[in-house]
Amino acid sequence: MLEWVREKAKKLGFTIVIGKSDNGNNGRSAFVIVICERGGLYKEYKRKTRRKIVGSVKCECRFQMKGYLLIAGDWILKVGDGIHNHDMANVLKGHKTSRHLNPNEHVHLYEMTESNVPSRQMLTNLRKRNINTSTTIKHVYNACHMFGKLIRGSRTDMQHLLKSLIENKYVYHCRNYHDSDDVSDIFWAHPDGIKLLFNMFSTVFVLDSTYKVNKYHLPLLEFVGNTSTQLTFSIGFAYMMSEKEDNVTWALERCREWLDSKDLYPRVVVTDRDNALMNVVDTVFPKATALLCEYHIERNVRVKCKMDCKVKDLKGNDEKEIKPNSKVKTIMLAYFEF
Repeated sequence: MLEWVREKAKKLGFTIVIGKSDNGNNGRSAFVIVICERGGLYKEYKRKTRRKIVGSVKCECRFQMKGYLLIAGDWILKVGDGIHNHDMANVLKGHKTSRHLNPNEHVHLYEMTESNVPSRQMLTNLRKRNINTSTTIKHVYNACHMFGKLIRGSRTDMQHLLKSLIENKYVYHCRNYHDSDDVSDIFWAHPDGIKLLFNMFSTVFVLDSTYKVNKYHLPLLEFVGNTSTQLTFSIGFAYMMSEKEDNVTWALERCREWLDSKDLYPRVVVTDRDNALMNVVDTVFPKATALLCEYHIERNVRVKCKMDCKVKDLKGNDEKEIKPNSKVKTIMLAYFEF
């Protein structure tokens, strides 16, 4: 009955929710009261992220329907109040209840999550299976998050990470914070990547940190190698409590332990303009040539020279003269020397 009511309401341009119900235990008659999603009192609240006052979609809509379960097992539906005090919507993507996934879509979404399908591709597949779906990308994110919590169970994030590393036979190292039970740094890599790639193509070594990729705001240090065919591959990853020299030194030393001999030490190490990382590279790999990433250099040149170097506008006018500036000359000289 509820599925039939939802389909009819969707065609008319509104959505319904259950206002009150009883499953019929203790000798009572089973019933359900269906109301419009916009039924109820309007409330204002503050969003935590944007810190601005927003309102709910409720506007005291009086629409109401009552369903009763008969003795024969059938349901009878009666309209209590069939009047709406708002316009019908042409598109229901902004309504929460219309974006709910059915059980078949949940199963399909969980299968794609286990196969590491990107979230946007999941949404595309769901829309191909059901053209009339109103599911948005935010709802897909929430469903994937709930599926991850279901897999993790009662384990913490660190316990689940260690369990996954052990089950998939990854090589990992952990370091506790001041001899306590809290893990401050963790480093891991796939054994095939160490054996087949890193010990064969260890000439060029690229180090870079990624920020704001987890809820703990820990920097993720990625170790990347380069093959003879100019392809890159991931060597290992490290979550660190901070980017101090002590933490970076520990991560680089764990990576150095995987090398079979000193002859395989990297000859070129590419980093960004991070002082701690540059100092540690000189200590752990003293014979390696330290270079800066071309992307970071080019980006810094554009930022620093933006106010002094003028380019042609959209109309094709001539370039303006470059003002003589010692800072600009120094930056451009370092860029071309690189």
